[in-house]
Amino acid sequence: AYRLPELQPWISKLRRADFSHINVFFVASTPGSHKGVDVDKWGHARLGSLLKRHVQITPKSGSPPPTWQIIAQCSSIGSLGPQPTAWFCGEIKTTMSGGMG
Repeated sequence: AYRLPELQPWISKLRRADFSHINVFFVASTPGSHKGVDVDKWGHARLGSLLKRHVQITPKSGSPPPTWQIIAQCSSIGSLGPQPTAWFCGEIKTTMSGGMG
């Protein structure tokens, strides 16, 4: 698909772009359950891994607690459980807090 002539001008522009100052992560998801070495490669487990490595959750001494907004999309949210408190206060809360619980 990337060899389409219509895409070549865009591919050329992207190759010339300087992305060195971009400080974001793309978190992809793929269907299924992931275990072992693949557990932190996809979905919310990947998000938790990135937050744990790159975000300081606890405030620095004398600083107010950090606040930020996280927006998540989940196509299978109904499979997480009947009550939001059941799934949010467990696995998802742990993920969003970088494993801090």
